[in-house]
Amino acid sequence: MATVYQIVTNEIIKKLEAGTIPWRKPWRDAGAVNWKTQKPYRGINAILLDPGEYLTFKQGVRCS
Repeated sequence: MATVYQIVTNEIIKKLEAGTIPWRKPWRDAGAVNWKTQKPYRGINAILLDPGEYLTFKQGVRCS
């Protein structure tokens, strides 16, 4: 079973091999955003999440 460190390292390596620098802000924001606040995710979440809208667990409980 892979550790969190291995998963994060593998994602960073994939993005570097694809020619992107994952810790630099792109010219346009088209990444993962919080569904309720519409704020883009930052840090490691921006690297690990695919573009789209996400809820936290507590936000999802309130919506249902």
